Amino acid sequence: MFSKRLALSLNNASRLIVGRPSVTLLLSQQRAFTTSSIVFKGGLTSVPQPTSEYPDFETFLRKIGRDAHDTADTFESWDHFMTITSAEMKEKGIDTRLRRYIIDNRFKFSQGETPKEIKRGKKSWGGERKRKENMSVFLRTQRNQHRSKMEENKKAIDAKLNIEY
Repeated sequence: MFSKRLALSLNNASRLIVGRPSVTLLLSQQRAFTTSSIVFKGGLTSVPQPTSEYPDFETFLRKIGRDAHDTADTFESWDHFMTITSAEMKEKGIDTRLRRYIIDNRFKFSQGETPKEIKRGKKSWGGERKRKENMSVFLRTQRNQHRSKMEENKKAIDAKLNIEY
C-alpha cells in the first residue's frame, strides 16, 4: 500500500520519497557541494589590484571623500584594506556610517566601477517627522520679527512727523 515516487531537489540530485497518505518520509543524501561555505565567507575572492588612478589605499580614501582619509592609519597595505571586514574596522574605531561608506566604495571598485565622492545629504526642516513643527515655529518667528519691524518703522515715522496717539 506504499506509493513510491522520485523527486528532484533544487540542485537536481534525486531523492527518494516514500509516502503514505498521512506520513511522508524523505530519505536525504549528503550535501553535494563542500566549497560553498568557503565561498560565502569570502575565502575564495580575489583582491583587485591598484590602478594608476588609485595607486594606494590613501589615495582611494582621499578620493571617496567624507574625511575617509583620516582613517588611513588603521590600514596596513592595499591587501589589508581590501580584505578587512566590517567587524575588524569597528574594532579599530571607525564609526558605522563611514565604515559602510568605505565598504560600499570598495565593493564598487572590485566590480570595476570608479568610486566617487557622494556628499552626505542634509535634512530640510529637521527631517520628515519634525517638518510641520519646525516650519510653524520658523514662520511664527518670521511673522513676529516682521510685526516688530513694522511697529518700529511706524514709531520712527510718527516721531519724525510729531504725531502722538
